[in-house]
Amino acid sequence: MRFEALHIERYGAFEQRSLSLGQAPLTVVYGPNEAGKSTTLEAVGDFLFGVPVQTPRMGVYGGDVIRLGASLATSAGGKLTLWRRKGRGRTLTDEAGAAVDEVVLAGLLGGTTRDRFSTLFGLNHDTLRQGGAELLSADGDFGRLIVEAGGGLRGLVSRLDQIDDDLAALFTVRRHSERAFYRATDAFVEAERAAKDASIT
Repeated sequence: MRFEALHIERYGAFEQRSLSLGQAPLTVVYGPNEAGKSTTLEAVGDFLFGVPVQTPRMGVYGGDVIRLGASLATSAGGKLTLWRRKGRGRTLTDEAGAAVDEVVLAGLLGGTTRDRFSTLFGLNHDTLRQGGAELLSADGDFGRLIVEAGGGLRGLVSRLDQIDDDLAALFTVRRHSERAFYRATDAFVEAERAAKDASIT
């Protein structure tokens, strides 16, 4: 799926704004601070996954009038234009205003959740810093994506998962009788007690 156009109405400080993205493989949107770049990025997420009930983007015009639209190109070569309003249910519509099932958009997203979208595709200053921390620990979606993209390292990530599983089977911070470490500890204490009882001074 590719965005070919984004339409924002009464969202944040925007009364009405349309952004044509065309069919280029890369589009760069730039501007000074407070130009609306972060608002636009947030509008993409809200269009895809729904406008939150308590969004700060309704501060100027109110929530009932928010409308977000997008013209989409599907991987199968089709074209689709959808609109999103703020609400608690059935907020997705077609160009004529008829309700559209969320399954239509979910199918294009391929199981991507809002959190995953924000982490991997909706990057901003905060998520880049968080992603850098995850990268250093090879943890989280962002860090693992970078590690796997390094080429030939998918096996390393799989091995790290196996090591975590092995560790969990051996030891946990809280005592658990099924963990190997605590079973061995109990056996040692019992053997030490038996040896002491059998000793003659």
